[in-house]
Amino acid sequence: MNTLRTLTKQKETTLLEAAIDSAKANLKSHQRNLQLEEQRLKNIQNNIAKCTIRATTAGQVVYANDPDIFRSSSYAPFIVAPGASVRERQVLIWLPNADDMQLRTTVNEARVTLIRPGMPVSIHLEALEDQVLEGEVTKVNQFAEPSGYWSSINKYGATIRIKNPPNQLRVGMNAEARVHVEQASEALQLPVQALAESNGHFYSLVKNGEEYETREVEIRSTNDQVATIAWGLEEGDEVVINPRSAGNLLKLPDASDLAPIAVGD
Repeated sequence: MNTLRTLTKQKETTLLEAAIDSAKANLKSHQRNLQLEEQRLKNIQNNIAKCTIRATTAGQVVYANDPDIFRSSSYAPFIVAPGASVRERQVLIWLPNADDMQLRTTVNEARVTLIRPGMPVSIHLEALEDQVLEGEVTKVNQFAEPSGYWSSINKYGATIRIKNPPNQLRVGMNAEARVHVEQASEALQLPVQALAESNGHFYSLVKNGEEYETREVEIRSTNDQVATIAWGLEEGDEVVINPRSAGNLLKLPDASDLAPIAVGD
């Protein structure tokens, strides 16, 4: 009995107190884990709530997939799909407004300085062959668009607002836009293939009876097809297309015989 009271009791009391302390430590550990899991659950629920995007107006959602531009053999455009990696503030969807349709196009670097907001535009759509839509340039980007791996020509993006879009217009349709940089009621036009350039001057090979005359001309506005003539030609003159192919018939002056070109204000 004395051994039970003096030794065994103290031993059992010590073991029980140690078990209590261990249980309290386990309880605190589980409570801490519970708090962490509750915070994790709260963050997940918050992220799920943020995944619900509510549109301000009614419309049809369109995926903001990258255009089919391959910078290299290993580059793949971004496609909206489950599991795709996205960056912060990346555009994933569009909500087009059928009453305010726009045209996205690019302008060659040789012509981009001629394009300004407010210029009128004629728009031809492949789906509406007989219908010409009116538009207006609203924006011209300051930086070049990403180009292909083998392309050395820079192109700049431009946004064109379509005036009075028809009901047949759909998002993603292919279109051709012609910006009216300059308009003239009457102008003498010449195909650009009939011009030969030499030292900053332009020449045409004109048929004069049975002979051919090399005549210097001054051009004003020009595009990829025709050039307007200020002087040097008259309406009804017969000119040779691709005059450089005419050989000795095209007589271009030497650089020493040409007057310097004056630069106007």
